[in-house]
Amino acid sequence: MRGIRIGLAVLVPVAFLGSCVPMIPLAAWLTDSTTLRPVDQAYPFPFPILVIRGTEASVEEIDHPHDIPPPPAGASYLVPDGQAKAVERYLREHDSIHHKSAWVLRVAPTSSGRQRIELFLMGDGYWGGVYEATATSITPLYRRITGAGYALVFGPLALGLNVALWAILAASIWGIRRYRGAAQQPR
Repeated sequence: MRGIRIGLAVLVPVAFLGSCVPMIPLAAWLTDSTTLRPVDQAYPFPFPILVIRGTEASVEEIDHPHDIPPPPAGASYLVPDGQAKAVERYLREHDSIHHKSAWVLRVAPTSSGRQRIELFLMGDGYWGGVYEATATSITPLYRRITGAGYALVFGPLALGLNVALWAILAASIWGIRRYRGAAQQPR
């Protein structure tokens, strides 16, 4: 009996910590809306847009997101179908300015010839933008900005979600044991 208690004393904390890991993406998703900012507000960061020229990609950092000119001849604002990860990798490998951070690219087709592009620089926090693009035009939707303290928001939320999950589990086990104990009592 003592060996079982010692085993549980080790297993339960390890299981608790292990179950925190799947809560991190959920907590980040729940708090994601706190990182969105209007395009029109002044921020110290430019609005990044992606320009594709053949097999090369580059990020143009625009100060005024509503005044984006058409791309240069032979270039496009659209990411080729199925190439988002390859373009993201290309940006990371060829970025000579941002050494302690990396570009993150998410692309979703919205209709024929249109994409919703999310492009941000992730380091100690992140900054970037979300926009709708055609081959020759961009419509800015909003900015994504957060500092390094963002981890102090979704981290405790992930821990709280995990505590709630374990509390429900413990209450369920306690309730089942109590119900079984009451059912076995003679009346």
